[in-house]
Amino acid sequence: MAGHLLERITGGASGDLLDWVMDELSSLKNYSWPGNVRELEQSIRQILLTGRYLPQDWSATPKESSEEMVDAIRKGTVTAESLLHTYASHLYETHSNYETVSKLMKVDRRTVKKYLRH
Repeated sequence: MAGHLLERITGGASGDLLDWVMDELSSLKNYSWPGNVRELEQSIRQILLTGRYLPQDWSATPKESSEEMVDAIRKGTVTAESLLHTYASHLYETHSNYETVSKLMKVDRRTVKKYLRH
């Protein structure tokens, strides 16, 4: 699959280029690839541009606690972006699935990922 995506990106990649990309991807053997094929394609693009791919660690994203969010709502200081990030994070922690969260929030799966990156 990576070879096909690399050819599509470059218009016809050499064997050496494919070997290099595959070497970089081999360091991600235990990575779950939550973005599936789209994420694989973006990882190849990032390797071509920067020489490496570092997946986003969603668990390391700081999150506001429920109490802080309620307090901010009461004070009128919460932003829509912050509210959506906190809600999406809560749903993702509960369901561990972008598709489920997108259905619950009634937004596209890519929008859920955007809110989780906030």
